[in-house]
Amino acid sequence: MDNKNLIEQMVQETFENTNEEGNIVSIMSKKSTKLSAIYEEERKCLILKKDDKELEVPQSWGPFRDSCHTSIKISSQDDNQFFFQVISAFFTISTENIDIEIKNPNFLFQPNKAA
Repeated sequence: MDNKNLIEQMVQETFENTNEEGNIVSIMSKKSTKLSAIYEEERKCLILKKDDKELEVPQSWGPFRDSCHTSIKISSQDDNQFFFQVISAFFTISTENIDIEIKNPNFLFQPNKAA
């Protein structure tokens, strides 16, 4: 099979695998959902927000543990801690990826205080 036939076959398969509307743009737009998060110092948790819903998550849970990133991407493909499953169920998300942006990341860079 030459390159032209291979490319034609790939394009055809892509359009055959589109959703009910047959719109490839709508498929691409559903691949990632954005959430914002703020750190609540008093409760030592991150508050994830989407629309009018909020979910408190311990700072030491899932992908936030030992993280120093201000943006975290979680995926349904790599969900060994079931974090994606919990978040997507709570916020009714039907995408493959969730992008979480921490709005006040200063807590990530503070040294741990000795007990």
